[in-house]
Parts: sequence; C-alpha cells; structure tokens
Amino acid sequence: MEVIVTTFLNPHKFWVFEVNNLNQRNRLERRLAHGDFPRISAPSLGQLALVYKETKWHRALVLSETAPFSCWLVDYGVDHTADSVYEILPEFACTPPLTKKASLNDVVGLHRDCTPTGVQNVGEITFSPGSKKRTNDYLGTAEKVLFTCVKEIGNTHVGEITIITSKISLELSEILIKEQVLIRDPIMFSKAFKMNGDAKEFALLKTSPCNPKMSHDHFDNEPFLGVGRGCSRTSQHTLSPNRSVLSSSEIDDNVKDSPYSDSDLISSSSQLSNNTHLSDNNPKRLTIKKKLEEFLANKSAEVETNSLGNGEVSGLNNELEETTSSQENHESRELMRKHLLNNCSCEQCLGWSEGNFYYNARKKINEVKMKNHRPVKPELLLKTEETSGVPVKIKSSYSSHCGKIERSVKPTVLVHSTTVLTPATSITAAPFHKDIHKALRSYEHVYSIQGYVWPAVMRHLNICIIGKRNSGKTLAYLPGICSFELERQERYSDLPKRTVSPISLLLCPGIEVAEKVYHLVLKLLKDASQKSYVALAVPPVDKYSLNQFEKRVDILVATPVTLLSLLSSRIITLKRLCHLVIEKANVVLERFKKETEEVLNVVQSMLSHRNCNYTVQMILTSEKWTYSIENLSKSLHITPIVCISSYLEAAMYGRVDINVQFLEGKAKIGALIKILKGKSDICRSIVICNTDDEIKEVKQYLLIAGINCLYITEDMEMVEINNIESAWQKTIGGKHLALFCTENVFSCNITITSAVMLINYSLPDTWSEFINRFRCMIENYTSPLVSEANVNWTRCTAYSFMDETCVRQFPKVVQLMKRLGGKLPQEFLNYYEKTLEDVEAKKLALGISVCTKLKLFGKCELSSCEMRHILSKKVDYCSNLPKNGTIKFRVAQIYSVNSFGIKILEVKDVDGNLCQWQLYDNLQEELNDTLAKKKQCVFDVDVGAWYAYHALKDNVYLRCSVLKITHFEQITKRAMTVSIHCLDTGAKFDVSSTFLYKLPPQFNNIPPQVIDVYLANVVPTDSDDTWSHYCKSKVESLLTDANYDEDDAFLMGRILLQLTNNLWLENMIVYQTLETSDLEVIKLNLRKVLLQQGIANVNENSLHLLYNLCKKSDIVLPSYALNVEQKTINRQPQPQWAHLDDSDCIQVFISYVESPSLFYLRIVRFYDVFEDFQEEIQKNLQKPFYPEVGEIFTNKCCLVKDAIGGDFARCIVTEVKDEVVKVFLVDYGNCETVMKSELKHLPDKYITKLPFQVKVFDTGSSNLSRHYS
Repeated sequence: MEVIVTTFLNPHKFWVFEVNNLNQRNRLERRLAHGDFPRISAPSLGQLALVYKETKWHRALVLSETAPFSCWLVDYGVDHTADSVYEILPEFACTPPLTKKASLNDVVGLHRDCTPTGVQNVGEITFSPGSKKRTNDYLGTAEKVLFTCVKEIGNTHVGEITIITSKISLELSEILIKEQVLIRDPIMFSKAFKMNGDAKEFALLKTSPCNPKMSHDHFDNEPFLGVGRGCSRTSQHTLSPNRSVLSSSEIDDNVKDSPYSDSDLISSSSQLSNNTHLSDNNPKRLTIKKKLEEFLANKSAEVETNSLGNGEVSGLNNELEETTSSQENHESRELMRKHLLNNCSCEQCLGWSEGNFYYNARKKINEVKMKNHRPVKPELLLKTEETSGVPVKIKSSYSSHCGKIERSVKPTVLVHSTTVLTPATSITAAPFHKDIHKALRSYEHVYSIQGYVWPAVMRHLNICIIGKRNSGKTLAYLPGICSFELERQERYSDLPKRTVSPISLLLCPGIEVAEKVYHLVLKLLKDASQKSYVALAVPPVDKYSLNQFEKRVDILVATPVTLLSLLSSRIITLKRLCHLVIEKANVVLERFKKETEEVLNVVQSMLSHRNCNYTVQMILTSEKWTYSIENLSKSLHITPIVCISSYLEAAMYGRVDINVQFLEGKAKIGALIKILKGKSDICRSIVICNTDDEIKEVKQYLLIAGINCLYITEDMEMVEINNIESAWQKTIGGKHLALFCTENVFSCNITITSAVMLINYSLPDTWSEFINRFRCMIENYTSPLVSEANVNWTRCTAYSFMDETCVRQFPKVVQLMKRLGGKLPQEFLNYYEKTLEDVEAKKLALGISVCTKLKLFGKCELSSCEMRHILSKKVDYCSNLPKNGTIKFRVAQIYSVNSFGIKILEVKDVDGNLCQWQLYDNLQEELNDTLAKKKQCVFDVDVGAWYAYHALKDNVYLRCSVLKITHFEQITKRAMTVSIHCLDTGAKFDVSSTFLYKLPPQFNNIPPQVIDVYLANVVPTDSDDTWSHYCKSKVESLLTDANYDEDDAFLMGRILLQLTNNLWLENMIVYQTLETSDLEVIKLNLRKVLLQQGIANVNENSLHLLYNLCKKSDIVLPSYALNVEQKTINRQPQPQWAHLDDSDCIQVFISYVESPSLFYLRIVRFYDVFEDFQEEIQKNLQKPFYPEVGEIFTNKCCLVKDAIGGDFARCIVTEVKDEVVKVFLVDYGNCETVMKSELKHLPDKYITKLPFQVKVFDTGSSNLSRHYS
C-alpha cells in the first residue's frame, strides 16, 4: 500500500498514513466541523479528545495534564501543542486512527567490534544517530513510499518499506543493510523492538490491521484489541474517551451518531443478500435467519417501531458480516426488500431496505445539531476565580546535555515553559510565511533568544521576552505576527467581518518605539504577495490619522492612551484581536498601569463573548524583569514561555539572593571563610577573583581553615582546566568542593551553569563581565510562576565584596541595590552622589554637550546617558546672546515641535528699548572668497571644534562644529564620517571628514548666526519624551500656512532662559506686516495652536528644574518680566481676527482695494451680525458720561468716524505724530489720518465680542509689480 511517513523516530518506531484513507479523513473532518464539543478542564494522560488547529477539529491523544497540552494527532501522526482540549463524542471515537505505528522487520542496529581476528559487524539493540539520519535521508528523497505489512506486534505494523524514485525502486531495509547501517537479526529483533518501539502512551490507540488474515505476534501474550473490520473484537472499545465499552442498551443511541458516511456504510439488507450462498445447515446462519423472522413478524403486527432497537440490528449486522461473502446476490436483495415493505412503510424499514441503515439516525442527528448548535468558546486571556487555583508546572528548555564546545560558543538562554521547546537554528528553519523569508534575507545573524521565540510564536503560545537593548527582541516576534497577517484568510476565517478591528495589536510605551516598530512591520510586508493594512496610532489623533481606520486595519501599532481614545470613541474595536504585544512591558506597566488594565479588561470581555475558537496570544518584551511583569504573567490563563538572554535579569527572575558586602580589602578573606564554612560542601560554589595572586593568597588561608577547594589559574593548560571542571561537576551532595578561578578563565574556558552559590571575591573592570558571572547558576533558577516551589529547591545566592578599590564599579552596584530595594547607609549614598558628580565633571572637562532631554524636560532619566547633566557658569554662560527681553527673528530650521534654529533680527530689553545686535549679512561671501584663495585640509578631527565644510552641490563653504564622530578608519583610527552642525544655517547632517577644512582665524570670533531655541514648558502628550514625525510635519504645515518665510513676515518671542548657544522662549508668534498700512497682523500663535490641536502639553516644572540647575552652578538669572508688556497688554485685551475656513468656496464682500495684489475681504454670512454689532456701538456712544479715550499709543484699539459710512468704527492706531495719528479700520480695511481728539474710547467688551471683520487677501503674485498707478 502507498503510504506517507508522517513521523520517523527510529527504524522500530515510525508512523505511516495510507494514501487511500485521505478521503475518509476529509469526510471525518467535515463531520467534526459541525459538532459542539465541551472543553475538558483536566484531561487525563492517554485520553482521546479533540483539538482545534488551523480552523479544523482533529482527534488527538492527550500526552500531558497541564496546559498547553501536548497531544498526538491520531489521524495525522504528528505531535501538537494545544491551549485547550475538548471532549470527543463516542460516535467519533469508534473510528480507528488513520495513522499506524510501524516498524521495519527483523533489523537491528549495527556495531563494529574490533577483535583479534579483525573488525566484525555485531547487532545491537539501540540505533546510532547516523542510522536514523541515513534512514531519514532516503525517505526524504522518495517520490512514493510503499509499505508491505508482514505481521503485527501488539499495535505496531511490522513490515518492509519500498522507496520509489523516478529512476529506481529500493527496499529500504536491504539498502541500509548493504551500507552497513543496519543488520538483520530476527533473534535480537524481539528484544530491540521492546526497547526502541515502546510507546506506552499509545498502548490504547488500536488501529485496524493492514490485512484481516494477518498473523499477530504478542510478546507479552496480551490480546490484540481492534476496531476495524476483520479484527478480533472484545467487549472493550479502547478509543472511547471516558470508558471503552458500549453496552447493548447504549448501542441504539450511539448508532445515531455513527462515524461512517453514506459511502462507507454497509446496509444490512446488502449483507443479508450476500449471505444467501451459505448453507442453510450453518448454525450461525440459522440463528440469524431466526432473529430476522422474529423481527419481521413483529413489524407485520405493527408493534412499536423501536421494538427492535438499533443495538440489536447492529449486533445482527455484525454477525452477518462475519458470515458474509463478497459476492452480491441481487435476487436475494430484491426478495428482502419486498418482504420488508409488505406490512410496514416506516422510515426505518424504508431506509434499511434502500441500503441506508443509518438514514433515520442521521436525520435525527442533524435535527438535534441544528437545534442545539452552540459555538466553541475560546480560552480567556486572564485567569478567573475558577481557574486561578490550577497548578502550574514549569520545565526548563536549557540544553544541559550539550557538549562543552557547543556551550562555550552558543550563548545560554534561560527558557522556562510548560512544554519543552526546540530552538530554530537558522532563519530558514523558522516556520514563517514565504514572503517573510524573502524579507529576512538581509538578516544573517540569528540571536540566541530568537531561535526559541520563533517556533513558540508560530505555535500561538504566550511569551515573555527579556533581553538587553539591541538583543533582537522585536524581530523575535514580528516575523511571526507578519506571517499570521499574510495567512489571515486561512487562519481567521471565522472572525467577525463587519467591524474595524486589528488582528494584531502592538502596544508601545511611546512615539519613538511605536514608529520604529511600525516602520519595521512595513519593511517586512513591503514585497508581500497580498496587501496588508497597517496603522500607526500616536498623538495627535486628527482627521488625517483617522483616515487609516475608514475601511479596515489588520496590524495596529499604538500607545496606550491613544488606543483607549480610539476604543472609547468606537472608531475601532477589538473583536478580531488574536495577538496582543506589549513592547517594553516594564515601562508600559509602570507608566500606564491604569490604561493597560483597561485594555486587558476589554480583551477579556471580548473573549467571553467571542463565538469562535480563537483566543488571544500575549507577547511581552522588556529589558528588565520586574514585579509588574511577574504579576501580569501569573494572571494569564495560559502560562507564558519565559525567554531571558540577560544573565542578570535571569537572576532577578530566578529570585537569586544578591548580597553586597562593603568592607576593607584585608577583611575579605575572613568574610570568604565565614561564607564557605558549612556551605561549600552542601552546595556547588564558584569563587571568582581577578588575578592568580589573589587565588594563591586565598588558598593559604583556606588550607589553614580546613576548607578543601579546587583551583584553576591562568597558567594551566586547557586539558587540566577541563579535568578540574569535570571533577567539580561530578561531586555529590555533602562532598562538593568550591571552585576558584580568575575572571579570564571563567569568561573564556569555564562553561559551568549548575552552581548554587557565586562569590565575587573581586569585582571585574566592566559591568558586562559582572553580569556574565551569573551565568554559572542559570540551571538552578526556579520560576516564580510555579504554584508551589519544589521542597528540595535551594535558593541560589550571590555574594559580592566591595572594597576601597571598587570606585569605578560603585555607582552600578548601588543602582543594583536600589533596584533590589536594599537600604544603604547614608555615608554610602553621599559617596554615591559624589561619584556621579565626578563623572559629570569629567564630561564637562571633555567638552561634552548638555543632554537634549535635560534641555527639554529639565531632567534625564537614562542612567546610561553619555551626555552632560550639570551646568557650568564658565562654559554655559554666553555673553553674546541676550539674557532676557524679546527678540524678533526668522526660523531657519525646524528640528522638532518645540526646537528650532533661528536667526535673530532685533533685540529689545524688558523695558522695550532696542538693544544693539550685529548682523553679518556678508559673512558667507567673505568666507567663500577667503577659502577660494587658500584652504588647509584637516587630518585629526576633534569633537566640538569649528571647521569649514565644503558643500559641493552649491559650491559654498559653511562654518560648522563637529557634534560626533560616527565612523573611524580601521587601521589609522582616523575619523572617516562625522556629524556636523552648520553654525550659520542650523542644518545638521553627516559628512565625510575629507570635506572639512581648517577655519580661518578671523571667522572663529564671529558668533553663530543661527542659534537653537526651545518653546519652554511645551512637552509631548501621553507622558512621552519624544515627538513623532507627524507632529513635526504638523508644525511645519502650521508655519507654512502662516507664510513664516515670506519677506514681510517675522516671529516674536519673550526670553525665559539663556544657556550656551540656546534660548528658551515663552511663545513664538508669527506676524505679517501689511504693505500700505505698516500694520502688524498676527498670523499664528504657535503655543496656543499646539495646545488646542492636542499636539503638545504644558509642563511648568520643566523650566523650574533648569532654574534650579543654574542656581547650583552659580549662574545668576536676570528678571524676565516685561515692563512695557504690563503697561499695554494689561490695559486692553488681545484682539482676534476673522479667518477663512477650509471650504472650497466662500461668499465674501470686497471691502477695500489697496492694489490689484492687495485688497480686503469680509465674509457675507457674518454681515447681519456685524450690522447689529455696529448699531450697538452707536447706541452706546450716545450714553451720558461716556469714558474719555485716554493716552494714545501705537497698537491701541479705539473708535473713529468712518469717512465713507459716517458711523463710528473700530480701529487700531498704527502711527502717532504729535496730535496727528494714523489709524487702520479693522472692519473695513482702509486707513485714515485724524486728530487725537477725533478718537473715542473703545470698551474691552467690544474688542473681544466680535473678531475684526476685515480679512487681508494678498495674491502674492511675483509677476505683478508692487508699484501701481
């Protein structure tokens, strides 16, 4: 028969599937698809059940008692891990498994034995890895595989395999014997088969024989139990999930749910007709005939239809089956039909006579299913009260059996899970979609953590990934998520269709992480064969960003606050969610604890109402293992797989008792002896020193103290080191020996991972070496996710000695102690603060710039930040820049939402007086002329120094400062690529150092023409610390719409702080000067718009923190209050101007024409409102005791009589000359020159009640002259 070898373990243990059974398997799956199966909460080992895989129900044998459940798919012959198992109905259990356990006949392993007479081939009961691989190689090259069954041993089909290719046909056993891989030995085969072919978990899984006349060999004299036709039957049915036997009284109910389809069933009438050739003297035949006559007699007497139950008919059918022949007798069949229909026309008799014995039963089954159909519910994401007490058992996937060389080359990853994982060794071995494999071709290196996570993601398991930055965490799960997306039509066909909901939700702590993940998803799906809908939901959420959710979204990358905003406004739902990822979970769970809980509750509620068997996969990534991650992992219904690549975080996870002892160097030996006494013999211990001299010194004292130890020094050969390590590994409890070695030996030569106690006698020079030392205990870490710890578990302990020489390591160790919650004496904390100040002082001496986050937020929370975090009066106090007052400027560069490069045009002090400010308009031309005559190349580039950069595109020279060296030449270590900041344009980019030239001395004293400014106290939304690219583009659009770069436009801002070459401004307001009236119109209040549109928030504490840093550095802060501002602004409110909306067409009046390119408009729909407003002003002027106009000054709002209309109208004073003033009528657009006495007082309510109605319309046409007749 033609077969498919589904799983091959060894020549005595493999599984085959008959190709002829393919249709039967498809029919069975179609019938299972319409079933309603209850979940089994606590399945037993060896129980037959159902699992749901890839939108299909599969019969499976349960091989583990805890979730996720290891199962064996009995109709596919492969293993599978399922989150849930479901009860199988007897109708589906009675069909025998469609895959069969098989073995090659009479062959055993081969061993070559060297004897005095030569090498002899001797049989052995085990198989070598080479024999298994060779067999698999032959099976892999076969185009067709035939299996000939010779005999059956228990439930195993023993026979021969024939491999057929396009060129040749081979007997597998013969070719392996010829190649001396196997040997034929019938006597040894019996013993070898019991060892290699043993599968106790499959003992009850009885399959139908290949040949009914097959002989059955039973080594243990057990009766063979079968299910299919031709098998010897017993009263026990082993495939039933709860009990194996169906009594006669129950057969009637179970026949209704028969597993056979129409084409598979054998009608009773057909079987009866096939038996007509038998002799009437056959006793069995006479008995059957007698039963049939009794049945027909009852029917003719119109007895109750079910007087003969289906169970009796089934038994009669079985008896006829044993006496039937394959020859069909049509005449007998017709006779039987006529006899049956003589006195009865019920459905049962009609169905039986038509060759459809189960007609009536199936009809009732379909009616019941249609009436009681209930969809299968998925597993919940979080535990409930009923499932919170289920015990959890954790297994370690660490390969302790690996050889020393393999462990030394391959980094150790802590992997704890409820099932043992096999890592993927390469990208090609990962089970991703083919389009994802194409996208991953540019990635050559596979991180150790990715090898474990990739298969786990594709198996839909919950995962917690812990690793340091840039350790491959994101790419560990993202290819799998993208593969699910490309397979969504096959995987998620039953999910709701009419809703906008992501299948995969990637939750990120901030904009920076979200944008990186979003672009990485787009990169992986760029060349995919089908379109995917990927959306990014970060602040601000406006009309443009909401366009992503008009049709659908498959993958959503979002921040917690933005996600809840979308959910609360019902823009999206989570009804299709199947994968939930939390990036940087430690930050998300700490910063957005409330929001995360709301999201999890929404997912939990959704799953409780979901009507299809799709649960939600949870994936967590983090750089640190924290209590919040631990609590979330414990609350998950399905315990996640924990993968940790950082040895320190693995120690935190494994609850290692970390002790740091602060003592003098001479007291270290005494502390060491105190720890080792009574402990070194009962637990495996490692003591790590820095030098051989320390080991020799310690060895003398330990000998005196009577403590036996093993010592490895750097002068030992590798063979000797391996022997000592092996001796340490082989010691038993009560006789353990502490192992001493140096840091170099431990890092390069020692691969121990089974220690229980680690003693850092001397701390290493680097923090990474300190973390690496925790590798020695990784095998003994116990998961905090287990319900109850093992009573024999010994908690791992790590001691670290800190003496007076550990100045460099002190800050890191103190940070570790703070994280562990340890309390340090005040003198140590004071010394820690002083150490940090010394580090910052070194940065100041090296000329390192002030941290950007410190400038934006007044603080930096990154402990590993390389920028400077203190201020210096000498370095950061710049005498060239204004310290307070207001500045008039133009924007040269837009760096972010609140960071700009500007060119100052004018400076006023706090009293409103102009200050001297020198502009270097010809600086660029002078620099080009000077360097065109003579220029000198730069060989050694210094960070912070000023140079001249030659821009080849425009052939100009620009002054610049070097911010950072990005690339060095490998041999000479010279700077190859540098990041520069152009001093006079504000641009920042990377260039080759070959384009840098020495700056002539006369240009070193000229201050930068473009300085950096910040909008003070303006911070990102959602507690973020970075701005999105979309936010920056919004600011660029706002400034562009306000024509900020036009010749008649400028910006104003009040100074709140000056440090180095930076200014902090209260606001940035864009003004435009009208050509004829010289009136300055506000086009944009940037700070106000940013807050209104939700692009930014206000944090008043940011500037105060910078003020405090200035005071600590003895930087005297001036007064920032504006005296002129108080005099004018406090007297009158700020007026508002009318503006045109975004409509395509607006009806307007042309109020006043200044020129063909400049005229004034009024909006028609506000005409009636304006007329009522004017009438109110006229009535108010007629009241007695009307106020006087008071002092007249520029920009004051007053009332003046309109020369055209005759009524008083609002105006702004634009110019004052003695008693003559020039005013601009803000509601009409024309200018008037009047006397001061003609002006009337304008109450404040009339300034703000209605915006100034005139709207300037400037065509801006460059081809029109600005001078008209």
